Amino acid sequence: MKNEIEWFEENGVQGGQRGLKVDLVNKKITKWNGVVEDISKTNIMEVRWCIDMNIKSLIEKIDHTTYKLKQTKTERIKIEGGYRISEPLTETQKIKYKGKLDLLTEELDELFLIDVK
Repeated sequence: MKNEIEWFEENGVQGGQRGLKVDLVNKKITKWNGVVEDISKTNIMEVRWCIDMNIKSLIEKIDHTTYKLKQTKTERIKIEGGYRISEPLTETQKIKYKGKLDLLTEELDELFLIDVK
């Protein structure tokens, strides 16, 4: 089980960030500005936000990894100013991606088990 989870992102303000680190062992959160607080009813939604953002990110990574494992032909993906070419994985890469998929799935399962009350 993880001892800490964290999430930081830009908040839309020039140079601004928001986020926090959750210490699950000591039941504390550290906000992006360095403020440390005990987990309580007043900040439980922030903790839930951090967990939810991590879950969302892991699901996106799992989807991408699964897509790459299933890809069988070269694709040209239109991007601004040209194309990006996506090649199917080699057998060696497939082994690495399957290992990565297992780790991501395990981490996702751990996040679903976190109980913050």
